[in-house]
Amino acid sequence: MMLMHDATIVNLNIQDTDNTGDLECLVTKHFPIKAKTGNLMDFQQFPTNADVIIGGGMLLKRINQYNILDHFAGIKIGWGLGHKTKESYADLPFIKQFDLLGVRDYGIGLEYVPCPSCMSTEFDNAPGPTQSCVYYQNIAYPLFPTNPLNKCMASPLLGNNRPLPEVIKYLASGETIISSSYHGVY
Repeated sequence: MMLMHDATIVNLNIQDTDNTGDLECLVTKHFPIKAKTGNLMDFQQFPTNADVIIGGGMLLKRINQYNILDHFAGIKIGWGLGHKTKESYADLPFIKQFDLLGVRDYGIGLEYVPCPSCMSTEFDNAPGPTQSCVYYQNIAYPLFPTNPLNKCMASPLLGNNRPLPEVIKYLASGETIISSSYHGVY
């Protein structure tokens, strides 16, 4: 499968967020693909004949709910899509609309593809651990209002709304990472 040379390529993710992982999951941030980028929920502003690459977490529900794939007549690629539900991805009828699909959840019967953010050059010079434990939280789902583990009580807590260089430096500083964020674990 090859993206058409004359077609517009659109790379969509969730952009109206301060979640660093969601902001960093654009394929075009980490690979030399010439594409227009945009917020998934603004999909209607892009041409219907475009090829589309969609990436990020909790998008499958929105893709289905708003019939986003129906808008695009070109090639449809899902790269590192996440799905927070017990419902099987394979049971979602619109899944078959993707020409190429890789999901960020391993072992669910679909092709695993890591989030494109793993290609960030910020990982190239990450420092070594300096503390036994770090604590990284998804601020939209605060599971850890305080640090519950005694061995980590002195460890700082960082939210997933911080800039990527800060997040990587912070996560790399811990021998153990406790996280309620997909990207913190990933």
